[in-house]
Amino acid sequence: MTNENAKQIASKAVAAAMERDPGTGNGIDVLVIPNLILVKEENKGVNH
Repeated sequence: MTNENAKQIASKAVAAAMERDPGTGNGIDVLVIPNLILVKEENKGVNH
């Protein structure tokens, strides 16, 4: 998925939610964080 596709999907989802909540206003700001690297960390020595 490209950043442009992701922005379009996110904007449509937020716009749909805003239609159901009149208190949210009428603008959508989109923040793109490029090159985000996710690192999985294990909980070592912690018992749940």
